[in-house]
Amino acid sequence: MTTAVALETFRRLSLAQELSDPQCERLLSVMTLRTLSDGDVLIEEGQRDDALYLLIDGALSVCNRTGGGDWNIIHVLKSGDVAGELGFLDGEPRTATLRSLGTVRVLEL
Repeated sequence: MTTAVALETFRRLSLAQELSDPQCERLLSVMTLRTLSDGDVLIEEGQRDDALYLLIDGALSVCNRTGGGDWNIIHVLKSGDVAGELGFLDGEPRTATLRSLGTVRVLEL
């Protein structure tokens, strides 16, 4: 259970906007809050991960490695965005890596 994320913060997420307060509280009670430092990998391309992530604070780069080992940023996810929904639904390997850009807080389901 996470108490570090206030209900009003959670309600700003698109996933929670049509839920009642008791429903939001129940969902929060089964989620895990994770804090990432700059450059930490949340999801690794090619790995299986059945979690769904809700970005509370910060930004995540959706990226993959170039042939030279650098990162190619495909997209940037920001506060309020959802990540990992395909792997959450189908369990298939991830198609990109998610790396934190600065300090990031995500809720994991």
